Amino acid sequence: MRHLFQRYVGSGLQSLSVAGYRIRGMRCTESIPALIKEVGKKCPHLTKLEIHVAYLRKLPITKLPQSLRHLELHSCEISKKWLLKECNMSPLPFLQHFVLDNVPAFNDKQLKALSGLKALCSLELVNIPLVSDEGLMVAFSEVEVFCNLKLVNSSLSADGLLRAVHQHFQKLQKLIISVNGLTTKGLSQLERMNSLQHLVLNGPPVSKDFPSTTHILSVCLKMPRLQTLKLLDVCTADQESEDAKAHLQEMLLHCKVTIRSHQKPSTDWWK
Repeated sequence: MRHLFQRYVGSGLQSLSVAGYRIRGMRCTESIPALIKEVGKKCPHLTKLEIHVAYLRKLPITKLPQSLRHLELHSCEISKKWLLKECNMSPLPFLQHFVLDNVPAFNDKQLKALSGLKALCSLELVNIPLVSDEGLMVAFSEVEVFCNLKLVNSSLSADGLLRAVHQHFQKLQKLIISVNGLTTKGLSQLERMNSLQHLVLNGPPVSKDFPSTTHILSVCLKMPRLQTLKLLDVCTADQESEDAKAHLQEMLLHCKVTIRSHQKPSTDWWK
């Protein structure tokens, strides 16, 4: 693979997606780091890099192409020191958008170290179990500004997340979160978020403490720039979903409302 890259990929490459593989009982492939190092040497204009299923323990963030503006890690293994504030150099000075999806080793300390990425304005954390509510609050207090934020399928409580957002990211434009632990009090943290344009609340189905449609409407009416509202897998029935959508759309005239009811997995083997 490295030989093919050296022969056919030119220095003008701007976007690259690479994927390794896993063999049962073995860790994911180690061939990706060598390729990434080669990319850094040969492609000075690379701005977007997606890495899927790769063993990156021996490839710290400081060794990634420094020209990157967009970085995605999916199902990758990293070390506990992969991204730490104690690094001798400031990593990825132009990085604006960072996605971590199913990267189990990413933890509170590494989240706090994101403050070292000075250009970062968009962050997505998906299936990251080691980030806590306390770590989130500490980390967000040190990050200068986020425009886009996505945190789903994690152990974080929605109320704690919204409290951190309210305190530190008043200029946030897009927010996507899971509704785990979301209450009326927590949702109220979004009131007067004057810059928020897109809000997505992801299920699974909610508890009895979940805010009512009336309260969701009340909060959204206090966000003057809201353009998109999505409630995904929150309602438990199609009719409930349709009724809520009709009510919200009637009142939020300048906002596109999408509501998708939760569908139970089929037990039929042919579906």
